[in-house]
Parts: sequence; C-alpha cells; structure tokens
Amino acid sequence: ASFLATGGLAALSYGNRLMQLPLGVFGVSAGVAVLPLFSRLSSEAKWDDLTKRLRFTFITLSLIMLPVTAFIIGTGRDVIRILFMRGKFDLTSLNQTYEALVFYSIGLLFFALNRILIPIFYANKDTKTPVKISAVSFVINITLNLILMKFMGLAGLAFATSISAFIHFVILIKTMNRKLPKIQLPEIQNSVVKILFISLVIFVAAYFINRFVPAESTLQTVIRLLIHSTAGLLIFVSGALLLKIENSRKILKKLWKR
Repeated sequence: ASFLATGGLAALSYGNRLMQLPLGVFGVSAGVAVLPLFSRLSSEAKWDDLTKRLRFTFITLSLIMLPVTAFIIGTGRDVIRILFMRGKFDLTSLNQTYEALVFYSIGLLFFALNRILIPIFYANKDTKTPVKISAVSFVINITLNLILMKFMGLAGLAFATSISAFIHFVILIKTMNRKLPKIQLPEIQNSVVKILFISLVIFVAAYFINRFVPAESTLQTVIRLLIHSTAGLLIFVSGALLLKIENSRKILKKLWKR
C-alpha cells in the first residue's frame, strides 16, 4: 500500500476496521460459541446433530452477512462521512476508504464461515490442518496483492483479501469432505438464493435513497443514514418472512433478543 496513493495505508486501516465490526459481532462470536458444542457432538459421534447445527449456523450467517454487505456498499460513504470526515480527512480520503471498505466487505460471508469451519477441525482434535490451510491462503493473499494492485490500486489489496477468504473457504470445505466424511455439509443453495435477492433489494433501495435524499451536511447525512437503516431493516425482516427462508423466524427472534 505504501507504493500506491498517499493515504492508502490509512484508508485500508479504516476500511478494515469498519468491516471488522459486523464480522466481530456475528462471525467471530459465532465461531467462539460453536466450538464447545461441536466438540461435544463430535466426541459423542452425533454426526446428524452436528450437521443440523452446521446448517443452522450457515443459514444464520448468510442471512446476516449478505444483507450487511449490501447495506455497506449502499451506505458506506455516509457511514465514513459521519465517523471520519473532519480535519485532514477530505473527499479523497473518503473515496479511498470507501473503496477499501467495499472490497473488504465482499468477503464478509466467507470470513465468517471460515470462523465456523475451523472449530470443526479443532473439535475433532486436528489443529494442524487449519494452520496449513491458513498458510496456503496467506501465500495466495500476498500473490493476489501483488497482481491486483497493478490493475486496481488500493481496491486490489482489499479485494485480494476477500478472494483469499473465498479460496480459504473452498479449501476448508474440500478438506473436510476428505478428512471428516461423517460430517455432511449442508445444502443451503435455495436459502442463499433467497437471501441474495433480499440483499439486492436492500442495495437498490439504498441506491434510490442516495439519489433522492440529499446529504450535504452532517445532519442531513445522519438523517439519510437513519432512513437507510429503517428501510434496510424493514426489507430484511419482511423479505426473510415472506420468502420463508429456513429458520428465519427463529433467527430473527434470536437477533431481536440480542
């Protein structure tokens, strides 16, 4: 990043911190929570129960992370403007940070799912395999950094991280199929397609709100972000219920309690 535009390091840092908020609240906490459960089910050889829990967790994270990604892409500029745009943080800084945030956020779901898959190896007393896979992902990340920065600049560095997270996920899945065949990976394609549709609607709504609601001052930006949040939440809840996404009522109930 130091070879790219001035302020690139700071933009990557700010973008990464913002991306880490939903990841930390949902992805990391879910990974910590499932480890003792997965360990108990593995030790008791309750593979069907483990598969059901894994399916529920996959759908839950998809239902959260995909709409959050759409929301970030649609409202990221407003969020950055409210949090950081003062002093030497000008419009150029905003645009750089937004680019980093968007391309980091593309990998949000895979960052979160990796946090769920790795504890399964730990639960089966295999600590070496996740480390080896992480090392491969690390090398891929560096390689993609060097390639994509030439074509996409700052955004390429963030995008490389998201791509490596996806590759990390694929390798974890393939390795689990080979090493832990008793664990059946969940089929959630139908639910994911429905969730992608909800996310698209959230993004389209954000696009039109950005187009027709002015945000020339900080107060106007805050008001527009509140409109975004309200619209996004309504679309999220109504879409999950109307499309009858699996376990959506249970997931929404848990989120409401939180």
